[in-house]
Amino acid sequence: MVRSPSIWGLCFALGFGVETNAAEQPAAASVATEAARAPEGAIERAKALATSARDWCGENLSKEALSAMIDRAEAAGRRAWMGATEATQGHLASTLGLRRYVSPPDSGEAGGWARLDPQSHPLSNRIVLLVHGLDEPGNVWDDLAPELARAGHTVVRFDYPNDQALADSADALASALRDLRAVHGVASVSIVGHSMGGLIARDVLTRPDYYDGHTRGHTRLPELDHVICVASPHHGCGLTPMRFVIELRDQICRWVESGCSTSAILGGYADGDGEAGRDLSPGSAYLVELDARRALRETDAARVTNIVAEYRPVTAGQCKAVIESSLAQSLLSPEVRQAVREWCESKLHDLGDGIVSGGSLEWSQAGDVAYIPGDHRSVLHRCAITQAAHELVASPAPEPSGIAVILDRLSDTPTGIGSRQ
Repeated sequence: MVRSPSIWGLCFALGFGVETNAAEQPAAASVATEAARAPEGAIERAKALATSARDWCGENLSKEALSAMIDRAEAAGRRAWMGATEATQGHLASTLGLRRYVSPPDSGEAGGWARLDPQSHPLSNRIVLLVHGLDEPGNVWDDLAPELARAGHTVVRFDYPNDQALADSADALASALRDLRAVHGVASVSIVGHSMGGLIARDVLTRPDYYDGHTRGHTRLPELDHVICVASPHHGCGLTPMRFVIELRDQICRWVESGCSTSAILGGYADGDGEAGRDLSPGSAYLVELDARRALRETDAARVTNIVAEYRPVTAGQCKAVIESSLAQSLLSPEVRQAVREWCESKLHDLGDGIVSGGSLEWSQAGDVAYIPGDHRSVLHRCAITQAAHELVASPAPEPSGIAVILDRLSDTPTGIGSRQ
């Protein structure tokens, strides 16, 4: 059987503008001989193929044709993007709203979260509602929720698109509170808000459209037994420009929790456009308006607790011991030592909880203030690294410092743990 030559081989053999030297002539002659043995019509077919390719390029690569191809590609990309974002928004919607903490009866196993079902799991008329903060996947409640349940509380968490404007998040929380009253028969709620969640609770409490500063006497909203703000940036947070770090953590956690579903990949796009970060910037229009609202009455302020976390890599006592040491006394005058002491105390206060400064953690309208050791998140949630370290030495990790304060304030006979009065 005679093998058909390649087009390039034919071109070479036919001498399409290619010259050969003496050393190359045997090879060229061999190719020419092969071409000569080609089936009849091979050259004509090659020419026809070249002509067809030239005509296709002329028809399809014209300016008009290229423009049409680009338009089709853009339309296809737009359809793919819309489909992906719709899937992501659908997945996000399935994770938002109200969920109840359900623990297995008579077992030491950890509980889980379930959608509210008034038929199979009716709520009691008093609940504790947990409201998370900025870019929080929800595991900040992993230590607090079981303790609240063991203390006899019905625990519900509220999840919302935490990158949207804070006023929109407050609207969503108010809507959830109305549902708790109308659909689930909840008469009174104690809200625990961590970080930005405390600001959202404060917004709902003081906004004229909702509670207007009154914790009692509303027909469509449940009564507020207690509002507890934990490590909340009442006057903003200067680290909001770096929020992309916790946004990344939030989206990775949510993606893993979804079973690495493709519908959860664009979660950061669907949960807001970064308005929350702008609202949390010190001096933002949102914070100015929030501060300008009328003060709470004494009876309502008494139901508000502001928990201030104090992260101290070194304590004021340790600083004082160094400043008052014999070496410092021999080198520094009393005036200089006093100035250094005041500087240290100021910097420790400014450090706040490591994320929110000390001044921003304060809210003068809160009737009850508790000060606890710990950083912004560890006051409620055990760090995985810390837990692993304690497991290595077979020692239980200490309970987050904020849990005891919250349990105390929600009890019938609070003792005032953490107060400095």
